[in-house]
Formats: sequence, C-alpha cells, structure tokens
Amino acid sequence: MKPRPRLVWRVFALSLLLAGACCAVVWVFAWRAGERATVARHEAVLETLALAGARDVAAALAERREPDWEILETILMLHGDVRLTVVRPDGRVLFDSRREATELRDHAGRAEVLEALAGRVGFAQRFSNSVREPLLYCAVPVTVDGEVVAVFRASRPTSSFAAELATGRRRAALVGLLALALAAGLSFLFARQFAGPIERMRHGAESFGRGQLGRRIEPMPTVELADLAESLNRMAMQLDSRIAEITRQRNEREAILESMREGVLAIDDEERILSMNRVAESFLGVSAAEARGKLVQEVLRIVELQRLIQDSRSGATLPGEIALRLGENLVLEARCQPLRDGAGRRVGLLVVLADVTRIRRLETMRRDFVANVSHELRTPITSIKGFAEELVDGAAEDPALAQRFAETILRQSDRLGDVIEDLLSLSRLERPEPIERRECRVAELLRQAEELCEQKARRLGVDVRVACAEGLRARLSPNLVTQAVTNLLDNAIVYGREGREVHVEATGLDGAIEIRVTDRGPGIAEEHLPRLFERFYRVDKARSRDVGGTGLGLAIVKHVAQAHGGEVAVESRLGNGSTFTIRLPDR
Repeated sequence: MKPRPRLVWRVFALSLLLAGACCAVVWVFAWRAGERATVARHEAVLETLALAGARDVAAALAERREPDWEILETILMLHGDVRLTVVRPDGRVLFDSRREATELRDHAGRAEVLEALAGRVGFAQRFSNSVREPLLYCAVPVTVDGEVVAVFRASRPTSSFAAELATGRRRAALVGLLALALAAGLSFLFARQFAGPIERMRHGAESFGRGQLGRRIEPMPTVELADLAESLNRMAMQLDSRIAEITRQRNEREAILESMREGVLAIDDEERILSMNRVAESFLGVSAAEARGKLVQEVLRIVELQRLIQDSRSGATLPGEIALRLGENLVLEARCQPLRDGAGRRVGLLVVLADVTRIRRLETMRRDFVANVSHELRTPITSIKGFAEELVDGAAEDPALAQRFAETILRQSDRLGDVIEDLLSLSRLERPEPIERRECRVAELLRQAEELCEQKARRLGVDVRVACAEGLRARLSPNLVTQAVTNLLDNAIVYGREGREVHVEATGLDGAIEIRVTDRGPGIAEEHLPRLFERFYRVDKARSRDVGGTGLGLAIVKHVAQAHGGEVAVESRLGNGSTFTIRLPDR
C-alpha cells in the first residue's frame, strides 16, 4: 500500500503552490511593468529627439528651404545608436541617417507614420527590414500652419536597452525567489499552525484507542477544532464510563460463575466451546483457555453429554437432565438451556453441570438404611413373634421349653431395644442444637469406657490398656465422648483376637486432642473403609449379628465427633489390626 503523506506536508504543498502561483503572477506583472517602464523611458528619449528634429524641419519647410541636416547630424553624434528618418505625407522618405532615402520603400503604411500623419505621436516596435534588426520607433508630425507636411521619426535598436531589460528581469526574478522563499516559510508556519492541533487531536485519539481514556485533549485555538476536541474528550469520558460499567458487569458475571457450585459450559450453534467456569474445568478435566473455540467432540469424550447437546440443538423440546458418571467418585447432572443474545435470538446452548455425587450417595445410603433398619428390626420381631406363637400354641405347658423360649424372647427384645436406642442417639446427635460441654479430665472418660467394657473383655480374654496423662483436660460432652470411646472399645474387644491387647490412648495436640483405639484383630479390607461409618454398614454381616452388634456404633462415633466440631478416621490393613482415631478440639 502506497504510504500517504502527512497532513502538514499536504497543507504545506498546497499553500506553497498557491503562494508560488501568486508570486509568479506578481513576478510576471512586475517584470512586464518594469519592461514597459524601460521601453517608456526610451520612448520618451526618442520622443524628445523627434520633437526637437521636427521643430527644425518645420521651420525650414515654413521658410521654403531645405532642412538643415547638420542639426540632425549633431543629434546623431550625441546619440550614436539613433536612426533619424523624415517622411513626406505621401510616404516618400526625404532623409534617413542609415540609408539613402532613394533606396527606401514607401513608408506611408508604417503604424507610427500613420499616427503622426493623424497629428499624434506614434510609437511602434518591430523588425526593420532596412537595417536588419528590431527597432523602437517614435514618430511625430511636422506641422506648418496647422498642416502636417512631414513626419519626423526617431528609432533605436532594442538591443541598446536589452541588457537593461535583462537586468530588470534578473532583479524581478530575484525578488520573486525571495518572495517565494518567504512564501515557503509562511506556508510552512501556516501548515504547522493548521495541522498542529489536528496532529495533537490524532495523538489524543490514538491514546484513547490504546485505552488511555483518562487523558484529555488540550483546548484548540479555533471554534471548530475546539468543538471537535471537546467532542472527543466527551466521547472518551463516556467510553471510559461504559467500559468501566461493562468491566464491572463482566467481573460480577465472572464472580457469579466462579462462585457457583455448578459447572457452566457455553456452546455456540456450531458446537464450539465459548467459555466455561472453573468448576466445569475441574469436572471435565480440561482448561478453558485450551478448549475455547474448539468443537465439543474435540475436547469432551463423554458420549452422553455429546448426545445431550446434539439432541438439544436439533430438537424443539430440550431434554431435562442426564446423569454423567465420571470415574468412581463423581456423578454429574447435566441440563441444557438455550443461549440467547440481547435481541432474544438463540445463539447456542448453556450446559449446566451439577455435582450430585453426594446426593446419589445419600440416596444410596437412605435406601440401604431403610433396607438395613427394616432387616434389623424384622429379625428380632420375627423371632419374638415366632416364639410367642409357640408359647400360645402349647409350649408354655412344658416348663423347660417355655423357659428357653422366654429367654430368647427377652434376648431379642433387648436387641430390638438396643437398635431403637442407637437410632434415638443418632437422631439426637443430628439435631442442630449445640451440645452442652464442660471441662473434663480425658483420662477419667477413658477409664469409664474401660469399666463399661470390662466384663466383655474379661469374657473374651482381651487385655485393655489405657494410656493418658492425668493432666490432659478439654471442654467436651462427657457422656457423648464416653459413648463414642465405648463403642470403639467394644468393637476392638469383639473383633480382636483372644489373648491380644487393645490399646486406648489420648494425647494433646495444638488446640485439639486425639483419642486412639488400636486392636490386633484381623483388620479391614481397604474397599470397606470409605463406608465404614455408615449406618448399618457391616464388613462381616454374619459375624456382626452373631456378636450382637446393631450396626450403628461407628455411625454414632462419627456423629459424636462432628457434634464436637471434630472428625474420626480409621487406619487398617488385613492381618495387622485397626486404629480408630477421634480428633476433637479442646475448646
């Protein structure tokens, strides 16, 4: 592309061209005026000579004698380059200083001669065939008694004053050049003065284009430019305000999107990804910067999501939602909504991804809980009902059989009561009311739990060892902590091996205490650990019921820890026993 000239040079060139044209016109007129002045000066000299000669010729002719040509010779001696000619009215030459009069042709048709014959002074400038050079002529009438009786003409070569004309032309040219130089300087100053404010406005507009909207264009010298500068400043101020508003709205929108727990994915009509928030990035495992502008099929290898997007684009009715299972620990719920512009036109799709992993897990736990609690309650109820029917049908008449049935009914009733009591305990722990705490000696709570489990430990041949500093104190709910430690200790005794030790110890940490219960039992497989604290979850269902557990003990431990603002954890390996840890804040 051909580079464009700057405005200052365009204005300078136009101004210089205009000034040069004006100078040329002035120079021509000045040169022509000088030339005319020079010619007029020589014409005046010739007129003076012609008038002087004409008086002498007129006096001679009035006296009817031959003119005194010696006087003419004197004139010629004083003006060597002058040619003198006397012409009769009929055009015949009486005298010529350069040629013989008889050799000259008729002069009646000469312009200057005609003027003189008419009684006026005549001037002419032309090439003379007689002397073979250009001449300047001046002819005056010779009158006798008011009648023109002859014409006296004086002439001189134009070469005699050509040098003077050349000098005049040179001076005129010099003056013209000086005038042109002055005009060039003035034109440049005018161009700078004219283009300077526009250049400053251009720099200001470029600053606005670079985002420097806080800058302002200085006042301009003329009303039109001042109005334009004010308009640009006002435009920059409005743009600054609107950009700030757009930026604020964009930041608010991005803050809202980034603060959402749902993943948001925007797709255009060509199934190209427009944007996604950080939650969607973490869900789908892709970067928004890398995915932007690419097709969904290139970035996301999720068949269900691709099918949902295609169905939503092609169908009049949008699908409600689908569940995407990504891996083992993430379940997403995907919904599609049309994406519209400011005019309400559909320009794409908005895909919302919600993490329903916890909801699905809770639904699974609820189903398992209902099934488990139904099973746990149905078993003792069925047993109680069966033995009661046997007693009604006649077993009561056999004292030994009646005694055994009654003991079974009592045992199943106790089991049913334990399940109900544990469920009530969990219900109380799940209430939003804060628990009551007081300053407690942790060692005393551990010994109370040991005493509650002492008989079972002795019966199963398990040695319980308690280790805790007597000075360790914390603000706790003593009954709940004792219940939680008792549940852990009871499990360790039941599932530990006969003749092994169970260790219960408590230590103080920075702002917290840890209570650990360690057994030397068979351990727990790793796949059971994530669900170990769920209600009615059993690792070994047959053995758990044999030893009389309700399946709610570890769930109670977890809720006790959570009620204190703490947590519970387990470490176990098959064949190496297990360690349950309750971590509670001490205040």
